[in-house]
Amino acid sequence: MIIDAHVHLGDVLQPDGAGIISQKNPNRKKILNPVIISELLDYRFPWVDRLAARCFPGRITSALLCRSASASLENLTCEMIKNRVAAAVLLPIPPYVTYNGLAGPASGGINLLPFTGIRTDLGSEAPAQLRKDARNGARGLKLHAILQKLPYTDPLTYAVLEEARSLGLPVLFHGGIWSYYLGEDRRRECPGLGAASFARKMVRDFPEIRFITGHSGLMEAEEFALALGGFQNVWMETSFAPPAFIQELLSAFGPDRVLYGSDWPFGPMLPAINAVRRACGKDAALAQRVFSENAREILGLKAVI
Repeated sequence: MIIDAHVHLGDVLQPDGAGIISQKNPNRKKILNPVIISELLDYRFPWVDRLAARCFPGRITSALLCRSASASLENLTCEMIKNRVAAAVLLPIPPYVTYNGLAGPASGGINLLPFTGIRTDLGSEAPAQLRKDARNGARGLKLHAILQKLPYTDPLTYAVLEEARSLGLPVLFHGGIWSYYLGEDRRRECPGLGAASFARKMVRDFPEIRFITGHSGLMEAEEFALALGGFQNVWMETSFAPPAFIQELLSAFGPDRVLYGSDWPFGPMLPAINAVRRACGKDAALAQRVFSENAREILGLKAVI
């Protein structure tokens, strides 16, 4: 059984991004993405990604913008069926995609587990909105400091985290410095807020919250592992991680605190699945723990999906 702990439904990068969820065949424009080489190799050689990011940053960003615009329910369902993924955690990024945009699709026939996010437009009322979303079925909280331009250590973030703590919700946060836009649109982001130092202070100040590090830190994965390795309230999620690094995560954090994720539609599911399989080798029990058991435990999924 596979539970994908990191999936986006709707275009989280553009206004009215939730509008594409119900579309049939939304924008599927093809742009040659240099990282496809790394995907075909199941992320085994991280230097390929680093070289591509250094040489073709604009083309990678353009391709990821196109992938984001294809995140419809129809496309997600096809991806899950094709790769035998039993359930997926849906991660909103307000203001473009909120919990309200995910709640309807999540009530359908396939196993979609929606999180909520910080509604920065609500200001001091954001914690109350989190409480309302949790009452209506939100499984956890998603933080993305870069795209929301809201540091993990900001007072508003802490107010919402305090509410998440009281509700017992897990929190998945983006880890790693990354840019999602081109040209003047880069004013809509703050890449430096994805640094490990912000995450370290946050997880230290909320020891009762179960934090999941999205992508395990991307290009700063080693920094995140060093910064967060001593905390027992941190889980690492594997999207884009090479098999060798997943093995390091399993050694450093333990087999109970590593989760499979793909970051679909930004990353296809199959390479991320294969990376975990390579990391676990012939240890079927370990693979099952990474693919589903850890997610079931942190999400409180008692019934068999």
